[in-house]
Amino acid sequence: MRTGQIIRSWALVFLLGLGGGSSLLLGGTSEAEAAPQVELLMSKAQYRIGEEVKFWLTNNAPSEVELPSARPWMIERPNGSFVFAPRDRGKVRIPLAPGETSLKWTWKANVPPGKYVVVVSTSLGELQTEFQIVM
Repeated sequence: MRTGQIIRSWALVFLLGLGGGSSLLLGGTSEAEAAPQVELLMSKAQYRIGEEVKFWLTNNAPSEVELPSARPWMIERPNGSFVFAPRDRGKVRIPLAPGETSLKWTWKANVPPGKYVVVVSTSLGELQTEFQIVM
């Protein structure tokens, strides 16, 4: 895998359902191979200790999605244990229009090697994807 290659989240993606509701689709499966409506993307799947982990959302939905803050994300371990969350979570709601990409967020990975999960909150629920920190 090349550096900078976009890694599509195989964790959770959300599809807008009929009637304005939403349904959850596990990555890798689909309802008639529908494209994810809101995607959590990462610059790569593996980072070195001290490297910046880069991630962002893309809204492919036909309607606006709302982020609960400018930094609606946190880092945790696969077992759900908390690692990090930025301080200004929940202060200002940010609309993400159809076709729009969120700010690109970064987190400096000064943690032990292992698997981690980035979790991003949206008005449709949480998106998450796993990445790895190596020596």
